[in-house]
Amino acid sequence: MQNTSRMRIKQLIVIVLVIVILYATCTVTDRFVDAGRCGVDLPPCANGLRCMNGYCKSDIAPVIPRFSDLPIMP
Repeated sequence: MQNTSRMRIKQLIVIVLVIVILYATCTVTDRFVDAGRCGVDLPPCANGLRCMNGYCKSDIAPVIPRFSDLPIMP
């Protein structure tokens, strides 16, 4: 009888942990939505970045690699 109650307590703890993890995961996504955003009523971009179309982006253009498996046309 005592093993049954311990098993139920362990199951309850696992269920509570799963609920806490799911809740934390769902609420954390709201914090990352505006992480790289800028503009009106949003924080300014960090040094070296500029606000382009509502996102903080660098002015440095990406470089095409010399060798690639993909067909790249300059």
